[in-house]
Amino acid sequence: MPGRSSRSSPRGFTPHLLPKNAGFTLLEILVAMGLFVVLIIVLVNIYLLALKSQRQTAARQETLQSARFVMETISRQVRISEIDYAYAYDGDADLGINGSESELALIDPDGNLIVYKLQNSQLVVDVGGIQYALTSAADLEVINLDFYLEPATNPFQEERCNQALVPIGCLPSVSCNLNDSQTGYSGFCVCSDDSSCASGHCDLQAGVCLPPNAQPRVTMVLDFQAKEGKPEDRKMVFLQTTVSSRVYER
Repeated sequence: MPGRSSRSSPRGFTPHLLPKNAGFTLLEILVAMGLFVVLIIVLVNIYLLALKSQRQTAARQETLQSARFVMETISRQVRISEIDYAYAYDGDADLGINGSESELALIDPDGNLIVYKLQNSQLVVDVGGIQYALTSAADLEVINLDFYLEPATNPFQEERCNQALVPIGCLPSVSCNLNDSQTGYSGFCVCSDDSSCASGHCDLQAGVCLPPNAQPRVTMVLDFQAKEGKPEDRKMVFLQTTVSSRVYER
């Protein structure tokens, strides 16, 4: 009809089929936000656990390096020194060398007495009556320190007899062995068992006291933990090493 415009709809388009509300419902938004919050919480917990593990590892590595340095320092001193078997070794419950010892006494090449021991949860060294700390009280706490000395008696101590046939270094009431033709030993203290010898070593076949055929060595056991960081982050660390003295007197 003239004067009247007509507009045709695109083919296939039906306006009455469009949704009245083209968006998210409140329930859908709440569910999405809840899932997002849960995901954030999980990621934060994972990050905190990784950060805690990294902190523990760093503290343990630093503590381990300090303890290894101390152990290596003592080991180097043992290699160039003699074990002082005349030292009292009475810092623990028993007298003399018996099982584990809380102290280690050495004689350096210059003849100085060096004693390592645990004092107030710190490892110290006594040189000529002057003590030096080997560990820092602020960084390292030593829980336990044990020394195992082998053999328990001086392997270089000889129980012999002088020219007057008087036993030297032997236990009381011990005679000298002069029968060289049968045993091959002459001028040694006679014995019947290990308790008859000052060295605690009796050669039963020869019947004489002989030094143990062993090079002196020390086994060190160190238990410690770091002082830095939170208490729950501190872990006990154990170190053990065995080192032999290179001094040979026989």
